[in-house]
Amino acid sequence: MVQCLQAHIFCKGCMSSYASNLLGERNPYIVCMDQSGCKLLFPQSELEHFLTLKLLELYHCLSSARILRLPALRTWRNALFTIINA
Repeated sequence: MVQCLQAHIFCKGCMSSYASNLLGERNPYIVCMDQSGCKLLFPQSELEHFLTLKLLELYHCLSSARILRLPALRTWRNALFTIINA
């Protein structure tokens, strides 16, 4: 069983299918799917319980890519590439 931070419980098979669909859509935001409207992200420690190694790697890649697309980091990234290529 897998649970979100609000203790909503789901079976590993359901969570694996749900997460696999999200990751296939390039969406690393794996939030609670409880019908109460809970939208808390699952902590990495919980993701490790039901994601395959391949899906966990995809999750990390997508999460990193999202972080690098944040506006504040985009400026930093561009500056870093300018310095490296100079």
